[in-house]
Amino acid sequence: MIDFYIGPFAAKIDQAGDFFNKLDPFLQLSVAGASKRTKTLDSGGQTPVWTDVFHFRGSSDDVLRAKIFDEDILLDDCIGEVEVPLRKVIASKGKFIETLYFSNRNNSGSLTIQALFLDHKHHSEKEKFYKSKTLFSNLPQSKKDELLRQSSRVKMNSEKKVKTK
Repeated sequence: MIDFYIGPFAAKIDQAGDFFNKLDPFLQLSVAGASKRTKTLDSGGQTPVWTDVFHFRGSSDDVLRAKIFDEDILLDDCIGEVEVPLRKVIASKGKFIETLYFSNRNNSGSLTIQALFLDHKHHSEKEKFYKSKTLFSNLPQSKKDELLRQSSRVKMNSEKKVKTK
C-alpha cells in the first residue's frame, strides 16, 4: 500500500446553478473503499477551489473517483464525475496535477486534481512539491506545515517497517 495526499482541488462548472440559488458545490472522493468529502462551498459558484487535502492508502491497481455535487436541502445534485487510475499518479514520480473533463446530460466542466504519493523512493520530493507553483501554493502556511508533518510521520513509519523486515 502507498500513502497518497490528494488535494487541493479546483473546478470549472458550466452550469448556472439551481433555479432559486447559486451552486453550493462539494466533492466526494473515494479510493479503495475509503470515502471522504470536502466542505461545501456555500454559493461557491462555477469556479470553486477547495483547500482540503486528504490522506488515502491505495495500490497502483486502485482508482481515485471524484464526484462534484451541488448541495441542496432535499437532494444533492451530481454535477459531474472523474476518475484517475493511481498508477498514473505513481508514474508522475511522486507528484501529479491534471485537469480532467466531465460531461453528462445537464452539465459539463473540469476538475483539476493535485496528488502527492509518498514512499521511501520519492519522499524527498515532498518539500519541493509543496513549494512549487501548483495548487498547493495557495494553501495557508499552517496547512502546508501540517502536511509536511504528516508526510514525515509516513516516512518514519515506512522506514520502521523496512528495518523490521
